[in-house]
Amino acid sequence: MSSDTSQTLDIQANDVTKMTIGSTIDIQGNELVLDADADTSIHASTDDQIDFKVAGADCMKINSSGNLVMAAGKNLCIGDDDDVVIGRATDNRMTFNTNSTERGRIDENGIIMLGSTSSDLGERLHVAHTGGGAVCVMRTVNSGGTVQIGFKNANGFVGEIVTSGSGTSYATSSDYRLKENVNYTFDATSRLKQLKPARFNFKADADTTLDGFLAHEVSSIVPEAVTGEKDATKLQNVYDEDNNKTGTETVPDYQGIDQSKLVPLLVKTIQELEARITALES
Repeated sequence: MSSDTSQTLDIQANDVTKMTIGSTIDIQGNELVLDADADTSIHASTDDQIDFKVAGADCMKINSSGNLVMAAGKNLCIGDDDDVVIGRATDNRMTFNTNSTERGRIDENGIIMLGSTSSDLGERLHVAHTGGGAVCVMRTVNSGGTVQIGFKNANGFVGEIVTSGSGTSYATSSDYRLKENVNYTFDATSRLKQLKPARFNFKADADTTLDGFLAHEVSSIVPEAVTGEKDATKLQNVYDEDNNKTGTETVPDYQGIDQSKLVPLLVKTIQELEARITALES
């Protein structure tokens, strides 16, 4: 240890200066050890870069551009615990965790996955549900055009939105290889006569009159066209102005209808009427 007229203090080992203390502290590019067993340290290994080591392993660095770079396999934790995490895995994917559970990731190919850890459809965005099924945003060319969005459940692909050079198709799965018990001899006319087309407006849009159906009046005739149950309710969280949950309330769980599901019944009814007309004309 030595001092000179420059009002600095030099700390040496083997006649080599390891640290200079003056108006600043200069450790001369050496490693600053922070614990008793010398495996946690801060080190300026190259010019304009700081390396941080914990338990003998490189954890992160601040590079010459001022960027904070996490080492592979290390995480950025938000909060006091390790339950909210942004992590970088060893295979160069980025993971996002809350409540100590992975919720999403961006893999090494740039594919974004939410609620899932894998994707095998070539999509760019894969949104899965814990109960099974997924919505897949992609741009995959197949025999019918370009698949923009696909819908998947535990049984596989069940629908897609497909674009061509001049239009968009909204397709549900319908391949004959997926079906069984095919029957062409059912009575469509009797069922069609039970439907009750109506004119109405929605309460939220009193000035617009529409043609359609009331969902519950269709559910017993073409059940596959209707979602939900008549007069159903559900619990909904209630939040205050600071977005803090204050309780729950009971709200309507509205029914929906897919009117395209009525088309087969309409076509079969027309065929039956045509057969009757032909028989009368004969």
